[in-house]
Amino acid sequence: RQASGFGDTSLSATYSFDQLGGSSTYLDLTGRVRLPTGDEGKGLGIDATDYGLSAEFGIDQDAGGAYLMAGRRFLGDADAFAREDGWQAGVGAWRNLGERSSIGIGYDWRESSTGTGQDPAEIYAYLSVKMSDAWKINLNGSGGLNDASADYSVGVNLTWRAIDR
Repeated sequence: RQASGFGDTSLSATYSFDQLGGSSTYLDLTGRVRLPTGDEGKGLGIDATDYGLSAEFGIDQDAGGAYLMAGRRFLGDADAFAREDGWQAGVGAWRNLGERSSIGIGYDWRESSTGTGQDPAEIYAYLSVKMSDAWKINLNGSGGLNDASADYSVGVNLTWRAIDR
């Protein structure tokens, strides 16, 4: 089946521990909420609020970097079917294209939200452009690796980062 339109809305907040021990390694802790704004009838939403917590450990150097991510999702109740909380993981790398932009690739996996479903997995790529010290825009696309994943997706992320002065 095919569907198009806007899906659920995700909001997240991240706290970063940069330059751990004076090195180029970092740890990001992220909390996320997914709000039920997508059209459930089209299959673009689930009509439930979900939460997630994750940790990303990586290395960030002048030329680029790489990371490993692990997290847990806590799924809200949906009328249509029983959903199960689950684990997720990812790995990725990026290359800086100068002081203001970078490109990256990665792989994401998560446990199925149903007891009998297949675990979704996808690959993705992105272009990130820093608009100021506080704002950046990220253009991204992904491709699913199995029937449990969307065939493809495209997106835009706008990020604001508090600046310590």
